[in-house]
Amino acid sequence: FSIGNMAASGVLLAAALTHQLADATNTLNDALGGDGDGDDDDETYPWAMLIAGLTFIAFLILEESVHLLLGESSHDHDSDDGGGINLLLAAHSHDHKDHGAAGGGGG
Repeated sequence: FSIGNMAASGVLLAAALTHQLADATNTLNDALGGDGDGDDDDETYPWAMLIAGLTFIAFLILEESVHLLLGESSHDHDSDDGGGINLLLAAHSHDHKDHGAAGGGGG
């Protein structure tokens, strides 16, 4: 994936959690014994936030387990290409001789 795709995914995920998690917390607290008015004076635990956090941890553990089981054969971190950052830098690599180095006259 490109850096842009990862950033866009993070923005969408953050927006979803920001807008939906508060409503989910109020709804779940009301269902578990709140007074039903949806305000924050209910003395119940924010279960929706705990469930969301545990889900992130579960997916992280699942992903790492799959990488360990597969031996990371399809995902090599030791390659010399450096990923997207080196690809961006390689697109603009040049020598100072290309521009005639300052004070050197180039050559």
